[in-house]
Amino acid sequence: MADCGSNQKELILQYLLEAGEATALVISKNLGLRGAKQVNPTLYAMEKQGDVSRNAEVTPHIWELSVHRRERMERSLKAERSAPARVEGMGSGFQAVPPGLESLEANAEAEDESNGGQWATDDIPEFLNAISRDGGGTVAVSLAAPPPQNLRAKLQEVRAKNPVSGLMEFAQYQGHNCEFLLLDQSGPSHDPRFRMQVMLDGRLFPVAEASNKKVAKKDAAAATLRILLREIEGGGAEEGLTAGVDQAMDPTSDVPEVVEGPPQALSRSLPGGKNPVSMLMEYSQRTGNPIEFINTGQEGPPHDPRFMFRVKIGESLCAESSAPSKKAARQLAAEEAVKELMADGRLQLNKPQFPLCLSGDEGGFMPACPSLPPLTEEELRSAHEAGVGDLISHLNNNAVSGLLEYARARGFAAEIRLVGQSGPPHEPKFTYQAKLGGRWFPPVCASNKKQGKQEAADAALRVLIGEAEKAARTGELTPAELPLSGGTIHDQIAMLSHQRFNALTTRIQHSLLGRKILATIVMKRGEGLGTVVSLGTGNRCVKGEELSLKGDTVNDCHAEIISRRGFIRFLYAELLKHCEGSEDSIFEPAEENKLRIKPDTTFHLYIRWAYGRCLFLAF
Repeated sequence: MADCGSNQKELILQYLLEAGEATALVISKNLGLRGAKQVNPTLYAMEKQGDVSRNAEVTPHIWELSVHRRERMERSLKAERSAPARVEGMGSGFQAVPPGLESLEANAEAEDESNGGQWATDDIPEFLNAISRDGGGTVAVSLAAPPPQNLRAKLQEVRAKNPVSGLMEFAQYQGHNCEFLLLDQSGPSHDPRFRMQVMLDGRLFPVAEASNKKVAKKDAAAATLRILLREIEGGGAEEGLTAGVDQAMDPTSDVPEVVEGPPQALSRSLPGGKNPVSMLMEYSQRTGNPIEFINTGQEGPPHDPRFMFRVKIGESLCAESSAPSKKAARQLAAEEAVKELMADGRLQLNKPQFPLCLSGDEGGFMPACPSLPPLTEEELRSAHEAGVGDLISHLNNNAVSGLLEYARARGFAAEIRLVGQSGPPHEPKFTYQAKLGGRWFPPVCASNKKQGKQEAADAALRVLIGEAEKAARTGELTPAELPLSGGTIHDQIAMLSHQRFNALTTRIQHSLLGRKILATIVMKRGEGLGTVVSLGTGNRCVKGEELSLKGDTVNDCHAEIISRRGFIRFLYAELLKHCEGSEDSIFEPAEENKLRIKPDTTFHLYIRWAYGRCLFLAF
């Protein structure tokens, strides 16, 4: 308890030295504590000792360092800053300045003189000159990074907030990636100890330890903010916080070996911001390979157990991982599986880009899509027998009842099974998988059971539609031969829209399961069935966990907007056709030198929302 009190006292003194004055609540928040009650006893004891003074005229009371205490701490700080200069001037074999920098500086000055100083002043306005002969050496100015004074003001601003949120705000301000790594969990279940570490833009900061994750996270964030502020003000980091760094740089250190790379974290996100468990689920959804977490054993005493997990992808087993808790072990096992998939080239962190097929000379700059063999009579017959129209009808109404009805009509046994559940109680993730006959379809993950069943049935129906459409690819069946299941114009437009969508996504069917909204614009001429002239897919809104500041997710990507943009391009192309005198254009001359769409041409907007709700608009 004495060590804890003295440590808190030192932290309070250090914070008041940097901040000047603060209330007890602000001090407690910057120390990673919950409220002012946790620091008030220490503050009153320090006031009796003469280390701090209290302004009782305002409410809440404001605390600051006493005059003599501030003078003592400032003298100690100046002595620490002047120590490296004295070490360099003593001529002892240790150099505080890394070797090679002096020669580089001398060479830079010599080169400047040999060129007549042209690099410093010629043809550059004074207010834009980043290289000054009068300054002490070369100064590199980054236009992307905020100026140091702005960084210092921003740091002072965020330190008044919760340390975790303040650090995240500062990282976003600088454009850096900030991660909190759970390094270790030890101790019995009634008194656990957690070790957390901050990694800011690839740089590791001191480890913080506490009795729960929240406090450890706050302590790590508060220590990181203190170090960053100390560096911006021109001083070194605190002695206790940089001992590991000093030992690594000091050639006389007694450390036998420098550990290569950061310590392995029990829980962290892979590059790209995604959780390894989520990446595995998405990979399973795209490829159809089931994912299973296998508990291979447990070691250690009851108060300090070690759980072993490994991931099974299809029929292959991945490396085993162990951790003090089942959740952490699953996380590490998923990370090992993701690394193996990435090493084999079966998984990329970024979404694969599928090039569009262009006709004529426009496709010279990208690989052309391979030509598909012509359909045989047996394949055409199989496509009709597959009942594509019935499948799309089931997809538009209700996916679960549609899949069961489809199975019942063909004598298959169908079920939608819960194959896995993960996540905390307040944010569970349910994994469902549809089975038709003896065949399993790709698993899907959802936040509730009802949505999971709908998604699994939807995925199964889309796979069946894609397989049926694969035999009857768009353009190889004439419009008169389309297997329409209804006689209304609405059924025909829905059939055309889904047939075109499935034809475009035959090779990447699994990766499009999450795009629940389809919007198309169909052009009809006379009594014909019509042609899809524009198509777009998207979501009604982007989930909070899918938002990205790096451009990984397009926030405004509604299917209707994408389809409208394509339709505008189509109209512009038709306008160019008319200007060239083509008879195939949809435009014809009108009065007052204007154009109008031909009377026999109509356009229909089809929107298929999630879970079967559809909308038709004609114009």
